[in-house]
Amino acid sequence: MLGLPAHLRERRELAPLLYGKLAAHDRLDALSPEARTIGKRAYLGSLARNLRILGRAQEILDGAEAAGLPILPYKGVLFAEALYGDPALRPMVDLDLLVRPADVDRAGTLMRALGFRRTFADQPRFSPHHAHDVSFTDEHDADLVVEVHYRLYHELGADATVEPLFERATSTILFGRPRRVPAWDDHLLAVAVHAATHAFGDQPMWPFDVALLLARSGGFERALDEAGRRRAGAPFRAALRLAARLLPSLVAAPPARPGDRVRDLLLAQILGPDPLAAPPERVRSLLARAVLTERPRDAAREVVRKAGLRAEEAAAWLRGRAAPRPE
Repeated sequence: MLGLPAHLRERRELAPLLYGKLAAHDRLDALSPEARTIGKRAYLGSLARNLRILGRAQEILDGAEAAGLPILPYKGVLFAEALYGDPALRPMVDLDLLVRPADVDRAGTLMRALGFRRTFADQPRFSPHHAHDVSFTDEHDADLVVEVHYRLYHELGADATVEPLFERATSTILFGRPRRVPAWDDHLLAVAVHAATHAFGDQPMWPFDVALLLARSGGFERALDEAGRRRAGAPFRAALRLAARLLPSLVAAPPARPGDRVRDLLLAQILGPDPLAAPPERVRSLLARAVLTERPRDAAREVVRKAGLRAEEAAAWLRGRAAPRPE
């Protein structure tokens, strides 16, 4: 962990992982007293938050099973224990789940029965045209957000259907019983491409997810084939090249394809030499996603869609400003 680039070690989201790994290897003396205090606080905070999230996740999955509703745990809720072995090491911003599009309404009924309320339903960016999930907030814990994904992502002009993940789902022990979960290859694809849809810098945990998923899946070949089928080969390869640069002893990058070198040069100009140093500005993120989109016409369509979304949001804001205030 101490061999990580400085810009990555300084990301606060990685503090629980850094502290936990050093503590497990009796290496906390490598940190200054102040850094140890900060790291311990981050570790315990992550543990407390993740245990809350995991507890609610178990309720949702148990409720879905009882109702005969297929739901797959997605990303952090599965990774915290199945990959990292310690729920504190892998901080979760929210709880992610997968459902088939036809089951979104049934999932909403289940979430309401368990004490969640729908959020952002009236906002343009959460409409089916622009979104890939439905968001819920715990009525008794406003900081606990659940995103029910009916598509993997909504960017890059790529095939984002979730049905193949249900068809290839495997089983693993989660919360004390066997659960259906996405295959590790499918998770590898989803994590890498999702990182690309955020221009790599929004959250810095994804290279570690990729490294652990590669170990579980036995390599990137099957995920690379699926990425090609989904027109997501360019973002998948770019994510793995970046992860290999950051974690060279853990991640091997796929062979470059025509156009990859040009994409890397353009991304370096847009995002700078250290894309994970900080979340990218909105314009830089949009440009990076255009570069990572495989087909130029898809990139153009995505830029137009994003411009339309901004116009919709501006119009909604103006309508809100113009609405008469209650007496």
